[in-house]
Amino acid sequence: MKSPRNHPAETDLLIPAPLRPGDIVGVAAPAGPPRSDWLKAGVDFLRSHEFEVVLGANIHKQSAYLAGTDQQRADDFNAMLRDPSVRAILLARGGYGTMRILRLLDLNALKEDPIIICGMSDGTALQLYLYRHLGLITLSGPMIAAQVGQRLDSWTAENFLKGLRARWQGADIFRDERLDLRIARHGRCVGPLLGGCLSLVTALLGTHCLPKF
Repeated sequence: MKSPRNHPAETDLLIPAPLRPGDIVGVAAPAGPPRSDWLKAGVDFLRSHEFEVVLGANIHKQSAYLAGTDQQRADDFNAMLRDPSVRAILLARGGYGTMRILRLLDLNALKEDPIIICGMSDGTALQLYLYRHLGLITLSGPMIAAQVGQRLDSWTAENFLKGLRARWQGADIFRDERLDLRIARHGRCVGPLLGGCLSLVTALLGTHCLPKF
């Protein structure tokens, strides 16, 4: 692969295709080990909305506070990236450890076949890494054995599914009168909007994983 740039050009961005009924989604745990009951509840939610689900082969492993060794967690992720039937990888939970496997991931497989990656919290490390190296647009959203497994409120569930099923448009923002949104300063601006968990952003400072903000 070519050396990564700090910021991919707009024309180089990779935007995954939306999910359709019957699509296979993978659930991987690149950080901490998921609770079995919450994982089952999250998987049941996905299946109830017409998705097929495959779990990482090592998702029930545990190594100290991690969901298996670095290699095991990376192997699960890579197996899904290399499987053309898997159309999304949804993170099981956050915690810590995702940044430890970034160098082990098969970026070429993801470049050849961009799929949806969804998560937050510790998943920020993965999302910013993929944006910098591939220009991949990922989805920030609830995780299967955390928020989804503990039951989402109706608004969050609706917009989570919308994010998985809709073709993403850069200017789209989910709006709802129940959200207390206020304009701090009027005006217009144009440019990429990057975000995530701030503690992960600061942990990645000075590394090859972080885009130029």
